[in-house]
Amino acid sequence: MSDTISIGLLWHSLSSNNLGVGALSLSQIMLLERLSKELNLSLHYRLYGTRGTLDYTPAEITDRICSMHFSPKNLCSPSVSFIREFRRCRLILDIGEGDSFSDIYGNLRFAKLAVSKLIALCSGTPLVLAPQTIGPFAGAASRKASAALIKRCVRTFARDSESLKYAQDLCPGANLSLASDLAFALPFDKNFQHEPEGAVHVGINVSALLFHGGYNSSNQFALAIDYRAFISKLLAKLCGNPSLFVHLIPHVLDTSQHVEDDYQINAELHREFPNVIPAPKFRSPSEAKAYIAGLDFFVGSRMHSTIAAYSSGVPVLPIAYSRKFSSLFGDIGYHHTVDAASVESDDKLVETILQSIENRHLMKAEVDYGMGLVHERIESYENFLRQALQQYCE
Repeated sequence: MSDTISIGLLWHSLSSNNLGVGALSLSQIMLLERLSKELNLSLHYRLYGTRGTLDYTPAEITDRICSMHFSPKNLCSPSVSFIREFRRCRLILDIGEGDSFSDIYGNLRFAKLAVSKLIALCSGTPLVLAPQTIGPFAGAASRKASAALIKRCVRTFARDSESLKYAQDLCPGANLSLASDLAFALPFDKNFQHEPEGAVHVGINVSALLFHGGYNSSNQFALAIDYRAFISKLLAKLCGNPSLFVHLIPHVLDTSQHVEDDYQINAELHREFPNVIPAPKFRSPSEAKAYIAGLDFFVGSRMHSTIAAYSSGVPVLPIAYSRKFSSLFGDIGYHHTVDAASVESDDKLVETILQSIENRHLMKAEVDYGMGLVHERIESYENFLRQALQQYCE
């Protein structure tokens, strides 16, 4: 086996309290591990991104991984040189935390994502944008900057067709490809069962971000419904059905930001609806996925919670706050996403969910079919990655 080769994983994290970011990071590393064995390479992973309070580093790579917090403080520190860091790597894969390469979450987050890409490009190390949502960019400056960055990347992978078209229009001539979300491939324990067996177990993922009205507390994502009122109506309806066991599933566990903390919202809702079953504080994305896999139906507003459901064979109704949901699921023939920005009313949405629970067996058949398309798209990214490792690392 060759000497150890460093791979930079930008905007990945194995400690993030956002389990979606963790799911992407673990899936990326598992893919690289598989390819490294095939190509007889020894890879060392250098992660640059956000730092959380969890640790779900796989035991087999503990001694081959290091992490650095990409923060404004570190950027300004004379003792930290990200250019020097990036030059240690043969290849940099930037997954953008899945959907952060956009300005819909505010200019500060966009600036961090853009600056990190610029530094990586200036280091001279080949930069690949791994499968992610591209845009949207509302500001003219962010559009111009993003186009310039994408054009300089070795390859940019969109995880849905709408993102691909957006990127094609934004920067004609760039090296662009279509894949799918890597978290579809996240491994999990398939033997988890909820009690009582034989009952209908329904999971609800309540997004704390939407519950609080976004970061500005003023319906930041322009939803057509009162999300908080909708959740209360939905839980009242479901808890009134004695044949259903209702679980509240957190997918962001961030106590440092109450606006993002799904677990805290679940605790509040449990006090209001004592019959619901609050899921535990998951220790890893795979643990959350195993819990979700044991359900009979799932409703979620965190996209990676809905991906966990879909990819474990659970019929799911995603409640979308941005275009990333409908295009991702629509590409694989699954057209059950509800656009919360255009839904008729809270009551209509509750009715749609109740009907979907009744039709869950038909929806499951669509899930089983769509996973074949997912595997094909992830395989296209895997094939590129194999060639990139051969080109830059052997």
